[in-house]
Formats: sequence, structure tokens, C-alpha cells
Amino acid sequence: MAVGAPWIATSDPTLTNWGQIRKPPSLAHPFGTDDSAADGFSRVVWGTRISMQAGRVLILLAIAIGVPLGLAAGYYRGRLDQLINAADGCLARLSVPHPRHRPRDDPRPLAHQCDHRHRLGATPTYIRLTRGLVLSAAPRTTCRARAPSARATCA
Repeated sequence: MAVGAPWIATSDPTLTNWGQIRKPPSLAHPFGTDDSAADGFSRVVWGTRISMQAGRVLILLAIAIGVPLGLAAGYYRGRLDQLINAADGCLARLSVPHPRHRPRDDPRPLAHQCDHRHRLGATPTYIRLTRGLVLSAAPRTTCRARAPSARATCA
């Protein structure tokens, strides 16, 4: 829909016709018109282009942050791994909206109120995936005990 917006939209989304303010849906305006007399359907169709661009930028940003952090956590391990995992857990909890966080007097829908929490919501996923890939590719050490009382040798 975003690619075909110029051909799908029934009219210009910024065009106003002051005689058509807040009209119900019709053949000319499938979603009706809003307070500025703009066609609702055209605004939705053209709005998908902006949403797709914003989503693409945010995913690339999440990859740019998550992959290096996951590489560092998986490669260096130890305290750095623990620190990155703790930060990752905090970021993962912050990116999930909860209905109780909504102020009672805010008339906006929940999706609009919690939108700021989803900006980098994919970052923990990229951190965990990259860390897991690094850990699975790392050479494994195997230990063999010679006897119950003997010290183990690791290769």
C-alpha cells in the first residue's frame, strides 16, 4: 500500500474543501473527512509511507546498537557480558507497554501513549541473537578426568 499510495489514494491528503468538514464515509471519501476537511482514506494511505520509513530507520538503529553489544558480550564474556545482559534486561522491560502505566485522565489510546517505549524495542532481540551466535561459534573446551582423585586435563 505504501508503494502504491499515489495510485491508491482517492485524493490529495493535504487538499481541503471547507464544504466537506467532518462528512461521513461516502464513495468520494471512503473513510469520511476530518476537522480540516481532508480525506481520511488518503491520509491513511499516505501515512503508511511515513510509518514504513520510520520503522526501517528504527530497525537499522536497533541493529546498529544491538549487534555490536551482542558481539562484545559473547566474545569477552565475564563482567562485560553480565553488564550488557543486565542493561539488555532493563531495556527489554522498558519496551513493553503496560496498561497500568497509563494516566487516567489521558484520552489518547494506549498505543499512542506507549509509542515512545517501542523506539528501540528490537535492540534486546539483536543483542541476544548476536551473543548467542558468538557463543555457539566459540571453541569449546573439553575436560577429561584420568581418575577420581586425579586433576582434570582440559584441551
